Amino acid sequence: MEGAELVNALNFRCALSPNSGPEYKNVSSAGRLEGLLQYTLRTKLHMLLLVSRAELVSAVILDQVTTRFPQIARWYRSVIRMFRTTDDQYFVESYEEEIYEGYSRYQTTAVLRDCVQLTLELASAQLRQPISGWRDKT
Repeated sequence: MEGAELVNALNFRCALSPNSGPEYKNVSSAGRLEGLLQYTLRTKLHMLLLVSRAELVSAVILDQVTTRFPQIARWYRSVIRMFRTTDDQYFVESYEEEIYEGYSRYQTTAVLRDCVQLTLELASAQLRQPISGWRDKT
């Protein structure tokens, strides 16, 4: 991970035919949007996995996020704990159903998206802060 830059921005471009009508490949525009949202969430979960492994999600960040989203706080802490301890690169894909187990997928997904986004933003902001005791010797 040394030298790797962690970025929490995603850019999507729909590859639709100029001739496509309200449906493309038998998927409505709402279906394509839902697909993009799911791919975005999956990608951000992968980013969260890497950020968690790099120990960039501090206890302070986790407390801020779980205070803001108390409805999934206990569950979210357990997900972060799992992310910190797993060595499986494909954890998110392999265990996606277990991540949502016991929760309404759509209700959890909306809150989870916000939760993950806030965590990534706070971790990113933490990286931008100057390290105390470090002096520029240039």
